Amino acid sequence: MENQKPNYDIDDLLKEVSTGNEPLQPVPEKIKIGDIELPAPISFDRVCDNIPKPAPELIGRILRQGHKMMISSRSKAGKSILAEELAIAVAHGKSWLTFPCAKGKVLYVNTELDERTCLNRFHEVYKAFKIDPADTNNLHIWNLRGVQITADELAKVIEQLDEKYSLIIIDPIYKIYQGSENDQEKAAEFCRAIDRMAETGASVVYVHHHSKGAQGNKDAMDRGSGSGVFARDVDALLDLVQLFPGGKEPTTDEDGPTIWKAETTLREFAPMRPFVISFRYPLHRIENPSDFAGWKPRSASSAGGSTRADQQTAAKESAKERCAKEFEAWNEEHGEPPTVKELAEMLGKTEKTVRGYLDDLELKPRVEKRGRKKAA
Repeated sequence: MENQKPNYDIDDLLKEVSTGNEPLQPVPEKIKIGDIELPAPISFDRVCDNIPKPAPELIGRILRQGHKMMISSRSKAGKSILAEELAIAVAHGKSWLTFPCAKGKVLYVNTELDERTCLNRFHEVYKAFKIDPADTNNLHIWNLRGVQITADELAKVIEQLDEKYSLIIIDPIYKIYQGSENDQEKAAEFCRAIDRMAETGASVVYVHHHSKGAQGNKDAMDRGSGSGVFARDVDALLDLVQLFPGGKEPTTDEDGPTIWKAETTLREFAPMRPFVISFRYPLHRIENPSDFAGWKPRSASSAGGSTRADQQTAAKESAKERCAKEFEAWNEEHGEPPTVKELAEMLGKTEKTVRGYLDDLELKPRVEKRGRKKAA
């Protein structure tokens, strides 16, 4: 990865995009049927000779302007520090990890830390970066700890702000999320609120946490807590999973940085190989992966020399998580929950096992009413 400061400004790039092509051929802006109003379809033959340029890159090879990204990892993994590093990198037009960032205004929405802690953390990261905060007024910090506000309400406020931002960071999202994280409809409502923030022209990056248990055997897109909608909706995902020698977590505390494998899932750019970063407060650094050959994520089979019972518990939790996702997917598609029998067939489990999962998850299946058979 090249570590260089970009020689462009996000405002210049936006101007280039807006003036680099002729306007699209006029088409109806909206189509309305009853109470439903939607963007009108575009006839491709009218625009095929005048294709607009893609949105400019805010984070080189990762995220475009006006797009969405999720940073995910386990609790207490330095996710907030990583997001603060990104905020500073964009505000000053520096590199984040080693990815060049276009310079622009940043709104950092802090929903978790108290104001003193948040400001002190930013101060420590600035010192580690050796950047003078007074060089720019691009970084705005919005401390909302203790404020009861939903994602939809936050979107409404952001839409009305006079200040227009290149980047909005929400850290973390669980404080503004309503309902169960396993509820696909609630997750979809949240994603629509994020879309509205992005429609202001800002890229939106939000911080999410992993589900419980070992993550080493899971795909990066499946590690986030709750519905899979979160990972599927964003344009870019950066997921961190901690690495240990041989995949076994040490039994005693060791002084030194923590080591993480960073995996990306990208919609707009070519796939990127996983890379290794270290975290020693208050800074993340790119490391040479060959220095950590043999280091692996903690998994159900390697977590501290886990017993068979440990592995069975992890497998049960994974099955319950899948049960919740299949339940919500069926409910969304059919407008009603599945029966125990239908869910058991989808999961390949017995009805007794599925009833146990549903009891633990506090989910109510559909009860299929059956009439008595008529006598011959």
